[in-house]
Amino acid sequence: MAEGQDSPKKITIFIKTPKDKQSVEIEEDASVKD
Repeated sequence: MAEGQDSPKKITIFIKTPKDKQSVEIEEDASVKD
């Protein structure tokens, strides 16, 4: 991946629980709300 691209960066958040594992993908400039 080259720097300086116009495409927004993606952040992948991995949520691990005793029962399962989840991954949430968001954009870098997205706001996170509960």
